[in-house]
Amino acid sequence: MIMVRRVIILFTFLALSLGIYAQSDSVARKQFASGKYQDAIQLYEMLGSMSEDDAVRNKYYRLAITAKVAADLRSKADKAYKEGDMESAINYYRHLLEKNPNDPKAKKVIEEFESDDMDWNMVLESQNPTEKLNLAKTYLQKHANGVHISEATM
Repeated sequence: MIMVRRVIILFTFLALSLGIYAQSDSVARKQFASGKYQDAIQLYEMLGSMSEDDAVRNKYYRLAITAKVAADLRSKADKAYKEGDMESAINYYRHLLEKNPNDPKAKKVIEEFESDDMDWNMVLESQNPTEKLNLAKTYLQKHANGVHISEATM
């Protein structure tokens, strides 16, 4: 009877451990997808250190490295964006999307940039001076901090 209890306790412990492990994996993946790279790194490293299986440990360490690269790209992109270096910022955000296609900030900035560029190209392509002026005014209203703001105010 004591042996049966020990086996039951062991299986219960293993089941709980696997459940926590699976939950942590799920949380780490959600953190990464939402752009919370530092949290993902910590969870991936923890999961890697918990495993005795080399393949599993290596998998989580590779995921942690990917999250570190993504965090570095996000940091560089955000810095370039704040400094007004849109060309560099967009390049960093595009590289970031290669690592994490779901990064919400990178997606948003690139969508805004593409919208800005599309609207400005409409101004440039217009042959009618009145229409060009109206399109430039619309551009200024829609993109108060747009990439082409200095050109639009000439």
